[in-house]
Amino acid sequence: MGKVYSFFVILAMALVAAALAVFADRPRVPLDALTRMVRRQLLWGQRHILRALRPFSLIPAFLRHWLRKVRIEFVWRLQVFTGLILSRVFGGHQYHWVMAIRRMPLIQGGETNFPDGLSSRGMPVLPLLRKGAVIHCDSGHTNASDGNAGTSPKYPMATLDAAIGKTTASNGDIILVSEGHAETLAAAAAVDLDVGGITVIGLGNGTNRPTFTLATSTGTDIDIDAANISLVNVVIDMTGIDAIAAGIDVNAAGFTLDSCRIVIADSGGQAVLGLLGDASADQLTIKECDFFGSTDAGPTAAIRINGSEECKILNTRIVGDYSAAGIDMDTAAPTNLLIEKCDIENYNAVDVGIEGIASATGTIRWCTIRIATNGQTTYINTVGNLSLFENYGVNANGETGQLIGTVST
Repeated sequence: MGKVYSFFVILAMALVAAALAVFADRPRVPLDALTRMVRRQLLWGQRHILRALRPFSLIPAFLRHWLRKVRIEFVWRLQVFTGLILSRVFGGHQYHWVMAIRRMPLIQGGETNFPDGLSSRGMPVLPLLRKGAVIHCDSGHTNASDGNAGTSPKYPMATLDAAIGKTTASNGDIILVSEGHAETLAAAAAVDLDVGGITVIGLGNGTNRPTFTLATSTGTDIDIDAANISLVNVVIDMTGIDAIAAGIDVNAAGFTLDSCRIVIADSGGQAVLGLLGDASADQLTIKECDFFGSTDAGPTAAIRINGSEECKILNTRIVGDYSAAGIDMDTAAPTNLLIEKCDIENYNAVDVGIEGIASATGTIRWCTIRIATNGQTTYINTVGNLSLFENYGVNANGETGQLIGTVST
């Protein structure tokens, strides 16, 4: 057992030497080299623990099994303890050091519901989730400033647009916007999502989610100007001024709007369009979103798609008074469109839930549509080349839905 004790002495000396080098402001041991050194000591110690147990090979099998469990527990706890010491000496989180010692991928704190990692008996068990940087944005934090680096939740960015400027294109970067974050936007492209491949994730639930209020100018909007961007779990309120032209302006391919609430109209202000996707907005995806408008007239459509390809609108609820339709295809035909499992209620007497266009192609399936006027059946207007599958419409309270469209024979 003497060699096992020697192992502890050697490991302690290595850590003390590294600490002295740090606190004496001398050149540090490279962290990867230090990790390898600590790992070698741990493996060396484990081998000698096994050798120390050899004399017990003749004892009953159940005791040998118990000793093996003790050895595994000992090694686990030793690795966790070593990670704790290294984190105190060199900074960083204990969890990161343990993962490095075990040659396992890292999960950076803050991007999951487990900011300190998920572990079993002290050991991390989750796989690699991402490779890019994480930028934090929190207007309510005491230390919030657009002059910060944004890489620590203790020193977050104050505005989303500034946080976007800290990201790198096509690197898998993530912006975490804290619960309770609030911004009032006052100009066109006040938030310009112009770095390709980034993901913006709002934290919190319900009304506690990050909220962006569009105000001051009817041209105020959030622009999507680079490809493959995702905006997740935020609230966008377009009622800060009347007649916002188009609150979300999508000018690039591959944009995803996921689990967001878009407030289009109330008694004080009604946006003309909630989201506008132009001909460049190919592969636009809107899913699990809520476009809400009051019974106040003013909006033209919640979503307008103009000539783009392979767009998807999935599991989305649209409510309000829309003079054209809840979903409008306007003047340019989208192709390979998919509208699926959407619930649309239009209070306007135009009596249209989805307005198509003659040359549009794609599928509308499993949707429910409520229109204002009893007896009307223009739930999906100008079907054109679209295919309909099991969509139902209601035009009066207390009635069950009728199948929408002409049945194939």
